[in-house]
Amino acid sequence: MEKVAVVPAGGCSPMLKSIVALSFAILLPRILLIPVFVIMLGLAMLALVLITVGLAVISPFIAVIVAVILGLSLAMIPIMIGIRLGFTARGHDVTGTYGGLILPGAIYGAVEAIGYLVVTLSAALILVLISSTVSLAELMALVRADGLEAIEGVLQTGTLPAGILAVISFLAVSALRAAILVPLAGAASGRDANGSPHTPLAGFGTGFVPLTLLVCASYLLFPLLIVGLFALLSFLGMGDALQEAMATLRRLEEEGGWSVIGWREGLVLAAVWFCWIWIFCLQCAGAVLFFLRGGDGTGTAPRAVRAEVPPAFHMAPQDLRALRKSRSQPG
Repeated sequence: MEKVAVVPAGGCSPMLKSIVALSFAILLPRILLIPVFVIMLGLAMLALVLITVGLAVISPFIAVIVAVILGLSLAMIPIMIGIRLGFTARGHDVTGTYGGLILPGAIYGAVEAIGYLVVTLSAALILVLISSTVSLAELMALVRADGLEAIEGVLQTGTLPAGILAVISFLAVSALRAAILVPLAGAASGRDANGSPHTPLAGFGTGFVPLTLLVCASYLLFPLLIVGLFALLSFLGMGDALQEAMATLRRLEEEGGWSVIGWREGLVLAAVWFCWIWIFCLQCAGAVLFFLRGGDGTGTAPRAVRAEVPPAFHMAPQDLRALRKSRSQPG
């Protein structure tokens, strides 16, 4: 029988505590799986580069679009695996194998990538239109004549409009991720919240507002964690070593030669990776818990679970009489 984990009700604070606790339960197995992720995603990225280079010969624009879609599709697979680890940590039965998560993860990643492209291209188009110093007809004539590079000279982009559009785009992308977290959980579990086999996009938008806040907070938390970590190291008297390590990493990024990386640079990279993985573990934990509670804020299981009553012919006579007596009582 499937084990159903019930998330206690009681407001945002208990749920937040549960999300943070579950995120750390997901974090350790994900760290242990990093070598597997590196090998698998490395091979996939190699294939992605070859596909992108081939398409770039035909159309650089199409190559960029395909690269974004395929790249985000690949990036969704570790999220699916993290959600699956979250179900395991909660004692929730799942169906299928980890290998079976690749295809649904890639499909959901492609859906998110298309939404991301729509948001990004729309924001860029709006910014061009409000920043142009010429009419739309003249702008289109410039693009047809000399390409997109030609419009740079007729744009006067203000900081405020660009900032507003950036914030709106960030919220839209975060909202899209939040809306598909529960469907991702259903795909990782192999079942929808009602116990039936998973239906694509089932539960879309479940727990939308709190999950959107969680996704936004996780993305904003990453730079804050890095700043806090560096501040702590500086407070502990390791500021000079940290600055030297950062300077070395910048030099290695520009000049290559990663094989000569030292232990200090390795620790800095490990800390950044740790923080980066954990913020996605927060999203995985939120997906799992809102899937299990049905996203209705009641703290109940996604479906009614009744205690099994043994058949009458397997019950002792005194137990059978007690059962009949309890059923005959009103209320």
